[in-house]
Amino acid sequence: MRYLSDYHIHSTYSFDANQTIEDIVIKSISMNLNEICLTEHISFDPKDNSYKFFDFKDYESEIKKLSQKYYGKILIKQGLETGEYPLYKKDFDNYFKEHDIDFIIGSIHNLNGEGFRKKHFRKWC
Repeated sequence: MRYLSDYHIHSTYSFDANQTIEDIVIKSISMNLNEICLTEHISFDPKDNSYKFFDFKDYESEIKKLSQKYYGKILIKQGLETGEYPLYKKDFDNYFKEHDIDFIIGSIHNLNGEGFRKKHFRKWC
């Protein structure tokens, strides 16, 4: 028996996504996924697009509600995708201690204070 999961999904709780968590859950069930983890963008860099965008309280509440609604059909976990962790280590560590998070992705979204994807990635490809 296969166990299928996806641990890198963004919903409307991330600045760059437009699917609701429930839309994602329904699609994931239709794809026979057993488990998903929403990994919304969070940043402590005032220049980052995700700075002060994410709302953990509403996010956690919605995941709890949908976990009950779809219990037995799919496991829904809550995660975050961090940018530039080494630059904001103290802020992230404090945040992680205060919130119930199942999974964390560490990413590089900015390079030398500039958006990595827009400014730098294209010249390397």
